Amino acid sequence: MKNLEEKFWLWSLEKQNHMYANIEIKDCQKEIFASLNAQLSAIDENLIFEFSPIHESGIREFSISADGMKESSANVRKLIMLSPDLENWKFNAFSQRIPKDNYTINYEGYNISYDDIFYRYSTSSKGPGIELNIRDYDETGKM
Repeated sequence: MKNLEEKFWLWSLEKQNHMYANIEIKDCQKEIFASLNAQLSAIDENLIFEFSPIHESGIREFSISADGMKESSANVRKLIMLSPDLENWKFNAFSQRIPKDNYTINYEGYNISYDDIFYRYSTSSKGPGIELNIRDYDETGKM
C-alpha cells in the first residue's frame, strides 16, 4: 500500500504535462491550485507550493514549503526526497530565491535590496539569536 507522499507523486505524474503547460493560464490556475492544495493538505495542512516560470533551459521549478511552520519541515524534506526525476521539472524543498530578482525597497530615502542584508546567528542557553545587518547602515540612521 502506498503512503500519502507516494500517492501525491503518482497523482502529479498524471498531471505533470497539464501543469507544466497551463499553470500560467488564469482559467487553468484555479483548478490546478485547488487540486494541488487538496493533495498537499492530505499530507500536511501547512504545506504550500509555488511554480517558477519556464527557464530558458525548459525547466520549470516546483517548490514545496512548510509556510514557516517548523513542525512541517520534515514532511517537506520527505516529500521532495521521494520526488520523481522528470525531464522538464526541478523539485525544491522550500521556497527558492529567484535569480536576478534583486528587488529593492525604499524606506525613508534608503534603497535596500537582498544583496544589502546579511545575518549572523548564535545559540545559547537562552535560545537561538539572530542579528540582521544592512550594508552601509550605521546607528545614526544614515547610509
